Amino acid sequence: MSNNSGSFFLGKSSKIVVGDDMEKIYIKMQDEYYQKKLIQALNQIREASYDFYEFGGENILSDHFVLTDIDTINHTRIIKLTKDPKGEGIFMYQTSLAIYEAIKNEITEQKKSPLVKIFCLSSMNFQTGEFPLNQKLYERLAKKKKILVINFNPILSLASNSKKSLEDLLIGLHIDTSINFEELVDKNQGYDLICGPSNPANLQTISRLDIEKLFQNLKLTNYDFIFIEQAYHLSTFFLSNLSLADHSFLFYSSDFDWDYAKKIHQNLHKSLINPRTSNFVFGKNEPDLSNFSYYPNHQQVEVLDEVIQIVNKS
Repeated sequence: MSNNSGSFFLGKSSKIVVGDDMEKIYIKMQDEYYQKKLIQALNQIREASYDFYEFGGENILSDHFVLTDIDTINHTRIIKLTKDPKGEGIFMYQTSLAIYEAIKNEITEQKKSPLVKIFCLSSMNFQTGEFPLNQKLYERLAKKKKILVINFNPILSLASNSKKSLEDLLIGLHIDTSINFEELVDKNQGYDLICGPSNPANLQTISRLDIEKLFQNLKLTNYDFIFIEQAYHLSTFFLSNLSLADHSFLFYSSDFDWDYAKKIHQNLHKSLINPRTSNFVFGKNEPDLSNFSYYPNHQQVEVLDEVIQIVNKS
């Protein structure tokens, strides 16, 4: 590491507030020693309103910031560091307070362009393959918001007459880093729709990296809300959509093989790392699990108010 690292001023006083109320910033540098010292120095700035952590490649919220000098880091909110005092980004070799002030200014600028929110709606054991109120949800929100729905549901995709599909979107991601979503959407009841794959088997070729690239591009669109619709399938694309979404909604039916649905739920939560998940059950029989919101069949419409409230607060 360059001997310029000595320019960090660690200070004698620590931050007054540390913990859940602090905004988290993740740091990943090519030089691990510099990274360690930088995290230590920034966390000792008394007036700092952020907590700084090492970025280990874990799932983090898309609106969290990553501070890095590595060009290949795949994330929506990036703050660049540079060794070149005249280069693009924040100069690495200056006092920690100067770096902190530059970080704060960059965050302020980036937040002027708010990121679109992405939600995942997963139908877990409905015989039709779809939670029956999705359409009403989109139509209600589309009255005031710009909405995009992306269909990962292989059952519904077979019934689609669209000439455009999810394959066109995924192919575009491999060809170009930016996608013109307007060329891929169908108009449907006031909102935009990208239909599922023409061949459901193609879903099995989707990698985690494909979904990460998709989310990164979606975050830069001018939609207010994006909904990814899918049916239960223990696969890479299914779990990736759930874990990367700003909020995931899991819809179960207690009227159809509830014992099987409980096994799905238990196995899924062993694989899923996303605390931003809401579980809903509909049917005649109240579920024997505590972490569900239950609605009898005749009250299904009432769940829309709860879902919309969560969406608007996310």
